[in-house]
Amino acid sequence: MAEQEPIRDGQGHWKPGASGNPAGRPRRGAALAEALRRRLGAEVTLTDGRRATVAAAVAARLVALALAGDVSALRLLFERAEGRVPLALDLLDVEEPRIVRLPLVPPAGEEGGDDRGEP
Repeated sequence: MAEQEPIRDGQGHWKPGASGNPAGRPRRGAALAEALRRRLGAEVTLTDGRRATVAAAVAARLVALALAGDVSALRLLFERAEGRVPLALDLLDVEEPRIVRLPLVPPAGEEGGDDRGEP
């Protein structure tokens, strides 16, 4: 039997191009996100006999909860549809080298400033 060339150097490190796991990491099962996508795309029969995807049924239920006054459902709807609202906006003032912190909503009783974000 022919002697194989060592695949590690004198310090025990792998030589370039050599691997202790040449087949790579074994495949795992489908990731959670992929499993959820498959489930959300599946069709179900609703209580009224209509067919819809799970995603459509969940969306309809979420909208119904929000319309009924569920604040958590309402918040989730807005975050998913419009994105989260930043708490404040930090901008570098070009005229003066300082950070300007702008509120997103004008104080009560005031009309908003102009489009440049100035109060």
